[in-house]
Amino acid sequence: FRQKNSFKTSIFETLLLVADDNFRNNYIHNENQRKNYDLFVFDRGYLSILIYQALIIKKDYKNSYKKIMKYIQKILFFDSPFKKRDTLFIYVKTPIQICIERMKKRDKIYLSKSDIVFLLKTKLEFEKKIKRIKKRLIILDGTKDPEYNAKFLFDFIKNGKRN
Repeated sequence: FRQKNSFKTSIFETLLLVADDNFRNNYIHNENQRKNYDLFVFDRGYLSILIYQALIIKKDYKNSYKKIMKYIQKILFFDSPFKKRDTLFIYVKTPIQICIERMKKRDKIYLSKSDIVFLLKTKLEFEKKIKRIKKRLIILDGTKDPEYNAKFLFDFIKNGKRN
């Protein structure tokens, strides 16, 4: 199947990610109703979707991306069982160069200049957003050993305190 015109998939991809996020949240919420868990840890979530996808949609729809993202955000938060006040954000702050080196080593990936620019923009957007979160935020040092950060998080959860 080939089209004469190119088809931008960013909105479609974003809606799939939003649907997946909604399903996961509602599934976990329902499991919690049955088993009464104390804690849920999500790798990424609505903040990641909003930041990554906004940058991708902005590239595809320069003039209307803000309006598109406003609707995406409404859909993303529609009927969410988890309240913002119950959310603790964990941000692993890592210099870009270290991220690139880890990707090369772990995944054997070499990023193009445009990939690096995207990574930089994403990092800047995350850091803008997390400045507004303050009370519900733990910032981990991504230059430290993952075991150190895991122990820090375990102690925080166990004791309910920051070091």
